[in-house]
Amino acid sequence: MNLFKFRTDCVNANGGSVQKMTDKGRRVSLATMRRHCIGFENWERKMGYTKSFPLDHDYHVMFYQSEFEGKECYYAVHSAIEYIWTKHEPINKRAYLSPAA
Repeated sequence: MNLFKFRTDCVNANGGSVQKMTDKGRRVSLATMRRHCIGFENWERKMGYTKSFPLDHDYHVMFYQSEFEGKECYYAVHSAIEYIWTKHEPINKRAYLSPAA
């Protein structure tokens, strides 16, 4: 399985690169994001989601697959900000399965 590591958000990225990414975006499920994006559960917690308010109940957040600056990516749109994970091929996959909080 391909793993994707958090890279940036649209606030800190080149606007043209973000526009190209969103133009090519294809909707994916939350389950797909969780399966492919390293540390996605940490991102969920940082965004304030809990057991009593889980991300899957927030219908305003959407998920996409696309390409960002030449790399395959997944991104989440939350409060009109794109959070971007790009394809990552670590030397030791095991080291990336439990990202630091």
